[in-house]
Amino acid sequence: MGDTWITDMTDFAAALDPAAEAPRPALNIAKYFGRIVEAATAQQAREPLISQVRCRRRPGRRPCPGRIRVVIESGAGPIHWSCTHCDDNGVLSGWSGTRWDRTSGSPETPPADIVRFPQIAQPNIEQLLEQFLEDQASSLKPRTLARYRDVVQLLQHYLDGHAYQSLDKGESSLLDRHFEATGSNQRSFCRLFGADKITENLGGFLGYFMIRKVVAGEQLKRAAGTVSKKLAHWLEQRGLVDAASAREAAKRGGEAARDLPRAERAAMLLADHVAASDVEIAALEDDDYVDFEQFTVTKVEPGHVWLSSGWDDQDYGPLLIPEEASRLIGDGWEISCALGRVRGRWRLVQVGNLYPM
Repeated sequence: MGDTWITDMTDFAAALDPAAEAPRPALNIAKYFGRIVEAATAQQAREPLISQVRCRRRPGRRPCPGRIRVVIESGAGPIHWSCTHCDDNGVLSGWSGTRWDRTSGSPETPPADIVRFPQIAQPNIEQLLEQFLEDQASSLKPRTLARYRDVVQLLQHYLDGHAYQSLDKGESSLLDRHFEATGSNQRSFCRLFGADKITENLGGFLGYFMIRKVVAGEQLKRAAGTVSKKLAHWLEQRGLVDAASAREAAKRGGEAARDLPRAERAAMLLADHVAASDVEIAALEDDDYVDFEQFTVTKVEPGHVWLSSGWDDQDYGPLLIPEEASRLIGDGWEISCALGRVRGRWRLVQVGNLYPM
């Protein structure tokens, strides 16, 4: 869950003046919002489009895989932006005439970018996943192979339904053209793009889709990590992705195989813990209740956890939790929950998913 930023870009103009000696966090946020303005104005984003600006958030201490979607309201009106993955969003005003303004006639306007339109990949993702399963069949037991097929089917479903959010302008045009076509020209994401889009999107598949969208037990979630790791190595061995991308994807797969079952088990324990609580949410005062949002785990001790909120920059804890759950949860994980303060101590009063990735 992201934040909402209401920003006047004129407030940041002075931050980039060396004489101002602005603190590094202020410089970083000024540059970030500046890149969003540049992306929106350079492409005259009168309709929503996904830019090449990557999200600044680090949920679970890992870079968010999302890109920034932008649209200019009208004329020199506010720029509305949002992350394609974590829903961080905001409104930027006061950008016209600033150093970041790339509209036609602006003194800062650079030469127009040349957009290279991609070609349909050969082999495409659908073909690669089929070949991957064929290559595994000889070394796996029927039950294990069936689980591999389940994971690959879920991955393909995720790519076809969600991975479009990370495409650049040229790739989005290719997808739009073929997705809306009829007959033999109609193609989904997995029938257009190649191996690089598999490794590029495994983070979202494991860290979001398998947790938020898939109702499954610990075995399938462990298998999702194992299959992803093996798939990344398989793609590298065939020279279809570079070694660095494969290593990162395989690392994510290994961590998912370890952590997704733990997160599933911990979430169940916390849900039982909250269900057994006698706290009446409706009876809490406003100052004693923090509504449902995504918190970051900053510290874990036996039977206790400490959480930090990205919304109000406050820390909460120690919160009492089952000791078994505390053995499963890791520092840097994120948890969707609501908190209530009872007799001066914060407690979990609602709980959703845990995100270890």
